[in-house]
Amino acid sequence: MLIKSFGKVFICLFIFMQIFLPLTVVYAENSTKGTIDVYSYDEVGNIIGFYPNSAM
Repeated sequence: MLIKSFGKVFICLFIFMQIFLPLTVVYAENSTKGTIDVYSYDEVGNIIGFYPNSAM
């Protein structure tokens, strides 16, 4: 019973990670231009999106 419930929790957590971690965005302020460089990462930490000089 404990193993089954743990499996459900793990699956829910995995789905949660799949949905939200790709949306994880790191903002790095570009002080020279007054703009924001935006990096988005996938679930294993690879940069999947780089949006330089994004206006915020």
